[in-house]
Amino acid sequence: MELHRKYPVLGGTVTRKYLAVLAVLLGLLIFHPLLPGSVAHAVLLGAIIVSAWLVKDQSPHSMGTILVLAVPAVILIALDLWRPAYLLSFAREPLGLAMTLFSLALLVFCGVFILKALIASSEVSSAEILGTVNFFIILGFIWAFVFSTLNMFQPDSFNVESTGRRFESTLLYFSFVTLTTLGYGDIVPLSHTAQMLTVIEAMVGQFYVAVVVAYLVSRYIKTRRVD
Repeated sequence: MELHRKYPVLGGTVTRKYLAVLAVLLGLLIFHPLLPGSVAHAVLLGAIIVSAWLVKDQSPHSMGTILVLAVPAVILIALDLWRPAYLLSFAREPLGLAMTLFSLALLVFCGVFILKALIASSEVSSAEILGTVNFFIILGFIWAFVFSTLNMFQPDSFNVESTGRRFESTLLYFSFVTLTTLGYGDIVPLSHTAQMLTVIEAMVGQFYVAVVVAYLVSRYIKTRRVD
């Protein structure tokens, strides 16, 4: 099948691969707030790399992209873990921004491939359903990084009260609350940019369910009628 030649991940053990990605993402959601500082960032980066590796198209180009994005982030995290005194100097803010941007790029790369695979699929099965869930979770992580990057350029963009959690974990929580349009109101975007990004994320969450999920359901129904 042409689809399997173009996207090998959709053939053979695809369901197990998507399940593995889902397990990594859910585990990260559960344990991310419990991990301190750079350890949490290292675990997050590991999860991103594993997720991207599991859904890659097996081409040298894809592996090269993963390595180009991952190697600098790994070096920066290693500096933060073993040479924290250096990162307390003037270089800390730009290096922290670089870590965030490289991690964000890895997430986008992983998410784009999953979305392409879902749209290109010739039939809807359990693999596509798992892929839909994975991409939704990845969207939440992507927006958490977007908010974190914004706060580096515009401090105090959010009215985050001191709760004992790391700021990154708080933004991750805020991202998923926004993506699912729960809107608890315990965290509020203050700057205009933060407010507009929050609105866009809420719209993305709604349109994803209304368009992508509805599209897959229609494909599923069409396939069953043909059978």
